[in-house]
Amino acid sequence: MRKFLSISFVFILLSIVSISWTSKKPNVTKYYDECTVKGVFTGEAKSSNGVVSQMTYDFRDNNLAIGMSSPTGSAVTFGGYKASCDSVYISVCYTGNMSYYLLKGKFSEDHNIITGTYQNKVTTTDKGTFSITRL
Repeated sequence: MRKFLSISFVFILLSIVSISWTSKKPNVTKYYDECTVKGVFTGEAKSSNGVVSQMTYDFRDNNLAIGMSSPTGSAVTFGGYKASCDSVYISVCYTGNMSYYLLKGKFSEDHNIITGTYQNKVTTTDKGTFSITRL
């Protein structure tokens, strides 16, 4: 009788553990966000001195940001970006002068335009505004 009770207890315990494991909802991280920035944006930057230049950013997976002087040009900046549903921060190194730039932008309501400011973090007088549109 004692052996039967021990075996019954083990069986009941295993059943309870099995049920508790299978009834738990998995803890799944949501990797897709409706506010994710990906794709190519192009437009213009205007320095505080009034100089206007074309700029293009390619926002890729893993928060990689690659900047070009035109949509078909070669890469001139490399770095990363952090986006929320209403804004984006882009931190890149410009190979032309080996300086780090911080770009702070706001999205348009439809997320197709980013407008904001940029500043060279090495030469702080090098700053301006930009506006880029999704291609």
